Amino acid sequence: MSKVQLLILGSHTDTIQNVSAFLKLNGYQNVKAVFSDEDALRELATGKYSVLIIGAGIAAPSRTMLRKFLSTQKLSTRIIEHYGNPASLPADIRQATGRS
Repeated sequence: MSKVQLLILGSHTDTIQNVSAFLKLNGYQNVKAVFSDEDALRELATGKYSVLIIGAGIAAPSRTMLRKFLSTQKLSTRIIEHYGNPASLPADIRQATGRS
């Protein structure tokens, strides 16, 4: 089981629930989902997340704002911009965290 802390920002509840369940089945028990920029910023400000997964339904301005926030705050959170099937996420997370 991985101790990596994951934050998922998405716009579709059903999709995010499915992705969260898939990640938990693949050993990622520390998954939190949020559905707004404000909630994502509040969670990211804690500094506890290794990876932010941004779902396909999140607009470009939000993506840019989140990147700038992480850079400005000097947080080491890695970003995965995810589109489609969650099957690639475990490998993407391992790559982002250097745990190949």
